[in-house]
Amino acid sequence: MRITACLLATLLVAGCYDSIVLLGGDGEDHADVRPDVGADAEAEAEAATEDGETDCIPPCPAGFACYYGVCVPAGADGDGDGDADGDADADGDADADDAGLACEAVLSRPARVMDNAADADERPVALRSGSGFVFFGRAPGPVSADGLRFRRVGLDGVPALPMRWTLSSVEIGPIHPLIELPGGSFATALQVPSGPGMGIWVKIVPETGTGGEVPLQVPGTGADDAGPTIAFDGSDVVVAWTRTTASIVYLQAQRCSATTGEALGTAGTVSTGSPGTREPRIASGGGRFAVAYIEGTDDNLFVSLLDDTFAYTTGSELSPPAGESIVGYPALVWNGTEFGLAWETAGDSGAQIHFATFRPDEGPVERGPILTDVALEPTEQGQLALAWGDLTAEWGIAWRHDRGAGAGITLARIDATDLRTLEVPVDASPDATTAAHPDLAYNAGYYMVTWTEAEDDFSPVAVATYGCTP
Repeated sequence: MRITACLLATLLVAGCYDSIVLLGGDGEDHADVRPDVGADAEAEAEAATEDGETDCIPPCPAGFACYYGVCVPAGADGDGDGDADGDADADGDADADDAGLACEAVLSRPARVMDNAADADERPVALRSGSGFVFFGRAPGPVSADGLRFRRVGLDGVPALPMRWTLSSVEIGPIHPLIELPGGSFATALQVPSGPGMGIWVKIVPETGTGGEVPLQVPGTGADDAGPTIAFDGSDVVVAWTRTTASIVYLQAQRCSATTGEALGTAGTVSTGSPGTREPRIASGGGRFAVAYIEGTDDNLFVSLLDDTFAYTTGSELSPPAGESIVGYPALVWNGTEFGLAWETAGDSGAQIHFATFRPDEGPVERGPILTDVALEPTEQGQLALAWGDLTAEWGIAWRHDRGAGAGITLARIDATDLRTLEVPVDASPDATTAAHPDLAYNAGYYMVTWTEAEDDFSPVAVATYGCTP
């Protein structure tokens, strides 16, 4: 199903409020954290050339260079492979060396990238892109309903100007994963939970974060379909989601064109679960797909391995320790060799974060709790994110924690070989008291964490980076 794209001016004049609106321009956003950035500076940023030769406002700090309007370490080559001059880091201290880094990691000052999310359930996205990061979040639309906003963030944690509207004026669910495709474009999957066009949708987004292909509805999806998750297998975009009926929850998967988002063939059922089955995650690697989800009968964590036709090959059921239960949602990542899977359990004696790795031809084997006695916030437990640190051979895990006076986001670095904690976990949101729904990405020695907060009737979204150039 194809929805007509209406420009904002058409929306205002003709009342095209039922359509997903593709904004060719950039809506103004007042959440910018850069000092002394006025209308003239913002206009200058919006006048960036198509080849990305954009000035950074304000100028980058010492040791950083401007790339596509984002500050990156000086010497980094703009293709995102993180190659930089290592001589500057040769004098890193022994503690940094022991932590897998030849430099001293720095936490950026948290920056507010969006004044208000569409609601408190928002799941903001942190994504590695080029020589920096991308933030992707759901905001109230400029005219009606919701919208999706796109913003690049430097390794130094400073959001670039301007923020872009990717979609506008359509009801969107809180889960809207984003992946980067070869060539620098992106793909997102989202749920329209109410109004016209209920179901699962796919949109291919250009490198700029705005415009691009008209969003397309996955055929046959409707009011019973939710929880989209997305992957790229080297050729196609693959979207998975849950379809809930009175007695069975079906996990569906659909191939889509990485160029247009158009469905390729028909959707298939990759697994089934009892009522309450939820939070699917899909990742692609080694010619296989891994799908993880919480099964509704006993809230255990199920993992299915699928071949490229979505046929089941093997899988596992992961149960919590005695006296505990699995809480929240899992995190699933492919690191180029194996899948990584993280989840949380909680009970009367405390809470733990668990971790498993597995290759495409074998089921997951838990490698034991890697973080114990983690201080989970009493409500909305189990909010965590996972990222692979390719340059330093480590896993990063971010989770919502209870610090007594409120909730914050903690980041831990885990050695990929022996799963030891490389350093004391870092409070990525030192001033937050209502932080929730973290997401995490890694690039060139840096992590970017994003999360939501709650302030009166608003749900602002913040980001921070942590790391250094090895």
